[in-house]
Amino acid sequence: MPLAQGLIVVHSDAAHRTKSGDSRIVQIAPMAAEVLRRLSGVREMPGKAYVFRGPKSDQLSYILSSRLFRKYRRLANLPEAPSFHSVRKTYGAILTSGGVPIRSIRKLLGHSDMRITAEIYADVLSDALRKQVEGAFSNLHL
Repeated sequence: MPLAQGLIVVHSDAAHRTKSGDSRIVQIAPMAAEVLRRLSGVREMPGKAYVFRGPKSDQLSYILSSRLFRKYRRLANLPEAPSFHSVRKTYGAILTSGGVPIRSIRKLLGHSDMRITAEIYADVLSDALRKQVEGAFSNLHL
């Protein structure tokens, strides 16, 4: 089971099509994987074992997931700015600032072209690169 390894599968099919049209496996943060493992132990996960399931089917639509995100964001008294999609962008920014190679981020986010990933995260990438270069030379005594 991919969740045991900290992976989730983003399916692309007739009911839900990703932008690229391809299904993909996404590595998630260890804390998120632990929460999802606990959740899967509490409820039965039939079929493709969707992590996010709708009330009437095995699959949760993007529209309903966005609506639920807004609902719980308000209940948690979080600012209105974060959206369901911005969580995805934050994931990419954290990976970029952590030094994960841009090709890996492109694959994880499912971008069809690496230029898309590079353009979106250019500011974060240049800042992370500057910090890496400074760190590499910080211990040299010239």
